Amino acid sequence: EGAIAAWALAVPTPAARQLGRTAAPASVSASADGRTLAYTRDDGAVTVLDVASGTELYRLRLPRALPVTGTQLSRDGAQLVTQSGSMSKLWTLPAKSATPRAPPDAVPTVLALDRTSDLLAVGLASGQLALAPVGASLPASLAFFGHRGPITAVALNGGRGLAATGGVDGIARVWDIASGAPAG
Repeated sequence: EGAIAAWALAVPTPAARQLGRTAAPASVSASADGRTLAYTRDDGAVTVLDVASGTELYRLRLPRALPVTGTQLSRDGAQLVTQSGSMSKLWTLPAKSATPRAPPDAVPTVLALDRTSDLLAVGLASGQLALAPVGASLPASLAFFGHRGPITAVALNGGRGLAATGGVDGIARVWDIASGAPAG
């Protein structure tokens, strides 16, 4: 089980941007031009993404009896081959413009407010924690993952500079508010 991320290498300090999650890392493929990515999702569906925007272009549902174990995009991303066991299928993907939107893992799952420090904590479906002063916008990208899956509980103590989270993975984490990184 793992996260799929993209890095913008043209910037001085590359920051990872999560694109999705898969239980089958070998299923991930990219078009030769680097614009399109395909992989098998945790629920067995195949997703085709626009890498630049993180937008899902296609979601292909296949019979559960035949879990997809591999994908291969054509050079230009216009065709996709899926392979499961001894069955292969060729998909022609019509051109689709990518409308930017937040990836599904960027959806907030839980909120907490520390009234003494006016600090807001937002737990995300990605397993990340976003911290910001009340009224300020949340960071556009986050570097640290604390959980494998959505955060389901969050608490703040601004006076001690700590946040605590719990997630669907059954793990509890302590975070350092100053750095935004898991501390324990």
